[in-house]
Amino acid sequence: MSDENNIDELLTLGNSVLSTIDKNSPVGSNISLYLLSIDVDHKEKHICDAFMFKPSISNLLRIINNGYLKKHKDDIINKILSMNFQENDYYELHNHILFSGKDYYYLLQFFCGNFEEFYNENINHNKTLGWSSSFQKTLVYLWLLLLNNSKEKTKCYDKLLYDIFSDIGYDDTENVALGDSISEIWERWKSNFDIPNIIKPKVLSWLKEIIENRVDAIMKGNYRKAYDRAALLVISYSELLSNIEDKEVYIDYFYNKYSRRSAFKAELEKLI
Repeated sequence: MSDENNIDELLTLGNSVLSTIDKNSPVGSNISLYLLSIDVDHKEKHICDAFMFKPSISNLLRIINNGYLKKHKDDIINKILSMNFQENDYYELHNHILFSGKDYYYLLQFFCGNFEEFYNENINHNKTLGWSSSFQKTLVYLWLLLLNNSKEKTKCYDKLLYDIFSDIGYDDTENVALGDSISEIWERWKSNFDIPNIIKPKVLSWLKEIIENRVDAIMKGNYRKAYDRAALLVISYSELLSNIEDKEVYIDYFYNKYSRRSAFKAELEKLI
């Protein structure tokens, strides 16, 4: 039997299974991604099927980065809404990171480009306990990355991006037609959307306040193991400021405020 016949049989079997299993079964996503690997002629169908069976961010990114969002956005939004995410439902995505159903819903909305809804619903998010492993951290990192339009990719950019993709459950073993690196995946995704001008200054103001509060909490608690994360927030925010003088003033503020914290200042210097 020829390889072509084998592939035809696998496609027939795979599509037959997909037509009979539960429409919310993650197994359907795995089968769809396998079919994608052997049947590029129906790439769009397999990519969209994978998301419909498992509305994960990896599967959503695959749709967007292949240019299928506009055509299928209504179906995607309806699928997200049909999941009926609840606040007391929890999703363990990766590394024991837990997001409530509502938080996961807003993440999907964010990656669909609905930034205004994401901002309006989450800008006053108050889940601060265990900040480093909470949705609060995810909110801050996503905005820092989204608002960074620099062509130069810094140490902070790489660190934020790695942490975000880890926390949202990105699985590079599923990396079919997504891209060669998470940086390429992110930049390709970002190129599909415009950020509403009306929310940019509001987000910058919110980030400035929440970062200062977070750094202050780390310093007051003397959490030396978190100094690197505090420095990451400070330098990442400074990279959003277009004027070099403004950047220097912002960083100097933290140098002076915590002048006796040599370990913290050393972490800042590592990222500059």
